[in-house]
Amino acid sequence: MLVWLSGPDKYLSNKLFIYHASVRSNVMKKYDWLKVLRPKMNPRLRLFCFPYAGGSSAIYTAWLKLLDADIELIAIQLPGRAERIHEAPVDEMDKLTNGILVELQNLQDIPFAFFGHSMGARIAYALSLKMQTLGNRLPDRLILSAHGAPGANKKPKMLHTLPDDELISELRLMNGTSKELLKNKELMSFMLPMIRADFKVACQKIDSDAKLPCTASVVSGTEDFDIKYHELEAWGDCFKSTLDIHLMAGDHFFINKNTGTLLSIVNSILAP
Repeated sequence: MLVWLSGPDKYLSNKLFIYHASVRSNVMKKYDWLKVLRPKMNPRLRLFCFPYAGGSSAIYTAWLKLLDADIELIAIQLPGRAERIHEAPVDEMDKLTNGILVELQNLQDIPFAFFGHSMGARIAYALSLKMQTLGNRLPDRLILSAHGAPGANKKPKMLHTLPDDELISELRLMNGTSKELLKNKELMSFMLPMIRADFKVACQKIDSDAKLPCTASVVSGTEDFDIKYHELEAWGDCFKSTLDIHLMAGDHFFINKNTGTLLSIVNSILAP
């Protein structure tokens, strides 16, 4: 509610109104890379969420009723999926982070945090490094989910180079794609270029000796046997502050299968 003031204070009131209106217009404008899932009038925090390989902003719609009410929720929408289905998927990390940053720069007026799952954790980290290099405002906190540190010297899986049938077999083993979808050859042939692009991004090396000043948290599933504990601990070498590690029940896709527990962790991490 705007209270109209008299005398000199009315000019301050007008300026405040214009400022808040401009901020709201930035949130509500049409973006390509950002999907505003839950706009808030006066959010305490803005949370940007990055998808796993093959995923879209739809992953985070389940968070709408579980995320603390004073947090604005914005998901990253990569090309080649959902409303961007007719755009060519991007298979270079630098191009992805450039595209995201152009739009994200409009929404740095309040404290904000990054959450990324699997490939999304890697993108969130690479974007933060780029923002630090460019002198941008950095996220107050990073939550890195289902991904070991880039510096853990783990040999990347070159899944994007596999023939279609072998790639589909790998997707089946990951247990994150519905069996019905994997059996649909026509639909899979349409989706595989996007999935390949994501897997190529996920295995690209991130070169940086710089440590981020952000506070960082790591979340991992106890049944995600592909990620070793020392790979989670290695994230500590990427940040100046102490790292906290949260283990929860679930395999690599606990984000979909154990959402309630994950959001309890996320809310506790982001609590004021």
